[in-house]
Amino acid sequence: MRLKSLSLKNFRCFTDEEIEFDDYTALVGANNAGKSAALAGMIFTNGFPIEI
Repeated sequence: MRLKSLSLKNFRCFTDEEIEFDDYTALVGANNAGKSAALAGMIFTNGFPIEI
């Protein structure tokens, strides 16, 4: 399955954010910027338990 975008609302550190994906996308940012939270959002939307 290929994700085109991810919309996060009131999830961890995100209040209202939309992330659009290309063929290859890297999550890059400073510490405590929300990279793991974005990954947890992707896992959560696919119905898997979150353990990050």
